[in-house]
Amino acid sequence: MTDNELLIILEKGGQVSVPYFDGSMIQVEKCDLSLEEVLPAFKRFLSLTAEQRRSDARHLLAYCKMIVYAVGEDALEDMGGSEPGASLIFFDKLEAGKYASKPTIYVQIEGNVDWEPEHGLQMSWAEGDRLVKVSAFDGHPTNAHASAKPEDDQYVFECYKREFCTFPDPV
Repeated sequence: MTDNELLIILEKGGQVSVPYFDGSMIQVEKCDLSLEEVLPAFKRFLSLTAEQRRSDARHLLAYCKMIVYAVGEDALEDMGGSEPGASLIFFDKLEAGKYASKPTIYVQIEGNVDWEPEHGLQMSWAEGDRLVKVSAFDGHPTNAHASAKPEDDQYVFECYKREFCTFPDPV
């Protein structure tokens, strides 16, 4: 897509093919920020590959394991006994935003997952290319923003049971 086509999608909303999710078409929400400010992060997000998704799968697996720990193996019944994968994730929307205390642009995606139908899934990438959060959907772009604890940003997946928490890949 050209920059102009992406700017129109950011301005008005629309669907875009996301290579990170094997080219799945995902709805982009209308962006209220400066489009020129958001475009670089959005383009970086769209340059992520399925190979990067496979590397990031450990964060989703940790989320699934935490749910199984919390509610029991009944959570696996809805999944047909399989581990989480792209075929078990159904994305609803993608949006870009930031919050007041940081100039960082976050590209966030929300969707549904079989292992947690009530709270779903949220993934957030700082500047479009660094996965910083995998969680149940809460609308917050980072773990620290959600908890008001700066130390929670050391994790990609953060939860009450520290053995399930995951760290980002080394830079």
